[in-house]
Amino acid sequence: MDLCKKLNISKNVIFLGDVPNDKIPIFMNFFDFVVILSVSIGETEESACILALEAMSMKKPVVATNWGGLKDSIVNGKNGLLINERILMQLLMP
Repeated sequence: MDLCKKLNISKNVIFLGDVPNDKIPIFMNFFDFVVILSVSIGETEESACILALEAMSMKKPVVATNWGGLKDSIVNGKNGLLINERILMQLLMP
């Protein structure tokens, strides 16, 4: 949220918080694309990201960090875009 304010894009971004599983397809229909910012915490690596699969099943472009299961689900430039986690962290914590 702070980055959106810093980039002056807050009016174009909605943070939904927790959404019940049965409501995800309804919300997803309104999205132009889905951003998934998964980062490493110590040695823990996210094994899979259901949200990425749900978005792709609804033909929504996915922008995600090149981390964990995301790098296995997304073919960069084909079914989504992968960004480097370090670049993301530099944007979030200058």
